[in-house]
Amino acid sequence: MKLLFTADLHGLNAAYQRFAELLLSGGFDVGVLAGDLMGFPSEAEIEVSRNKLNQDPDESAAGRGDEEPDRIAEHALKSKERYYKSLIEKARKPIVFVMGNDDGILGQGIAWTNEGMFVDISQRRAKHGKYNFVGYHYTSPFVGGSFEKTLPDQRQDFAMLRHLIDQNTILVTHGPPFGILDTGGDGEHYGSKALRDLVDSTSPRLHLFGHIHHSHGRSDNSINGAYPHVRRFVAVDVDTLQVEFIA
Repeated sequence: MKLLFTADLHGLNAAYQRFAELLLSGGFDVGVLAGDLMGFPSEAEIEVSRNKLNQDPDESAAGRGDEEPDRIAEHALKSKERYYKSLIEKARKPIVFVMGNDDGILGQGIAWTNEGMFVDISQRRAKHGKYNFVGYHYTSPFVGGSFEKTLPDQRQDFAMLRHLIDQNTILVTHGPPFGILDTGGDGEHYGSKALRDLVDSTSPRLHLFGHIHHSHGRSDNSINGAYPHVRRFVAVDVDTLQVEFIA
């Protein structure tokens, strides 16, 4: 099986378009997105959603009051989701994904819908041939977003998750494990110690993640595919564990 992997696209249209082109033409079986897919809607996007909701009689009659800003933000987030999915669905390949901390900034994140070729693998297992994907949205507290959890909460989740992981598992998380491709520009380690314990104790075939842009690269079977710093995608032959970085 051959997969194309990236993380931290942060709503970059050209990156989504290039990812779709490679996925279509490169002989890949599946695409993998490891979070920070969009970011919070801009003021312009919020205004577009406000106008659309006001023009819809059913919508404008509902949700007035304190919940109105949340309703507008949710509409804007779903509109962004539909747009970015439209950029990559032309490749007609299955896409597995998890969300990231920047997808839930200000605590208003909404996970992408698990539909059609798009499969949300957070805290669940999706099988492809002899391999399976298992994912996890959450990072340690970073920007106060919806897709963040404390280390104790992560450990509780991982206690339930570990039985899904075996030596044929491709583990996909937004954040890195502590001490592996997790250093920022300041040299500090930002990985999760709870995630490191999970990886060390379950030994997945691959661990794919992003979040820390400065640490893009490979270390043994761990790959940080954060896109913004190097502007490269990651091609992985899961059978041979050969890895290629593609612009």
